[in-house]
Amino acid sequence: MSIGLGIAISPSFEGSHIPGVSALFSYPKNSYNQGEADPTPTITGTPGGTFSGSTGIVFVDSKSNTGSSTGQIDLSASSILGHTITYTISGVSSNFELNITAIPYQSTRSFSFDGIDETFSTGLSLAYTAVPNVTLSFWIKVDYTGVSAHTSSYPVGINSSHPNGSPVRVYFNGTTATILIQGQGGNTFSTSNLNDGNWHHIVQTIQYDTGGTIFNVYVDSAKEITDKLLYAHTPLTGDFVIGGLRTNFGFFKGNIDEVSVWDSVLSSDAITEIYNSGAPSELTSLTNASSSNLKAWYKMGE
Repeated sequence: MSIGLGIAISPSFEGSHIPGVSALFSYPKNSYNQGEADPTPTITGTPGGTFSGSTGIVFVDSKSNTGSSTGQIDLSASSILGHTITYTISGVSSNFELNITAIPYQSTRSFSFDGIDETFSTGLSLAYTAVPNVTLSFWIKVDYTGVSAHTSSYPVGINSSHPNGSPVRVYFNGTTATILIQGQGGNTFSTSNLNDGNWHHIVQTIQYDTGGTIFNVYVDSAKEITDKLLYAHTPLTGDFVIGGLRTNFGFFKGNIDEVSVWDSVLSSDAITEIYNSGAPSELTSLTNASSSNLKAWYKMGE
């Protein structure tokens, strides 16, 4: 595109111009989530043209990605992608780059834990043994106001006297909170700071094989820890608990929501699908994980 004399010229018109014709336009901002009001562009050039968009965009008036006279985007019907919107008038066109994201996760209901003595048993008997593979998925919003530095808490786990009843800990160092795993090589920490007032999706996979017990930890769909369990050959069986690992130990402070247990190791594609760019998916309709492997799903008040 070249711009001269206040006129936008399409690449096919490079080196020439149509006097008095401009295709300049813009939207109020460059990024929207699917839950926002459908945006309409402002045409600062010549009116009367048509809007089109890249694959996945849907305009309100045309219900497709072409032939729109208003350029108003149907956000809920459009794909979560980066898009190019084009306005064309009398053979002259210009583009606007616009990103559509998922609705940010804003839990309407969740369980709040005080970090002092609140925990509950789900009644689910869960085993970390050499037989099943396990995936734990949950969302947390950390509130470590007033919590002492170097404190560990266990949002989910097996109610066992074994010190490794749940390898997943939230560790607070006084400023930031991360996931802490006690593996064969010592403590391993995730990189994301969970103590930011936002919801975060945590997934732990536990996989048993002849070479040892392998686990991975994902934070907001990104793999941040891969290690082996310190107590790889110790079977653990007990009640699956939420909020604290066991009596008088490891109580979590903050909110927990959408806790699920799978009796298989989910793929990274399945974990990305559950995270869904920050808006939790309906777990029984996943395409990358069979719902038959979903052992339990605790919606925590939803």
